[in-house]
Amino acid sequence: MKEIFRKVPLWFWFVWVVVMILLIVNMVQGYSSALNAIAMCLLTIANGIRIWKDYRYSAIIFFVIGIFCLIVLVKTSLL
Repeated sequence: MKEIFRKVPLWFWFVWVVVMILLIVNMVQGYSSALNAIAMCLLTIANGIRIWKDYRYSAIIFFVIGIFCLIVLVKTSLL
């Protein structure tokens, strides 16, 4: 367990906690699924930044998925 905490940077834990709080509050309050999508996109992009050094191919996939989700979110919210 200590190895997991050493490998994951502190800034990623902060982003993860903020996203999880946002998701839980959004589930309880029932605001909109757009906030959930934005939170998950932020987490995906943060994970891509976190693993860039060791797993570059996976990080690129995370970036593409995050950008694709943001584009779909913007297109559906504007229509």
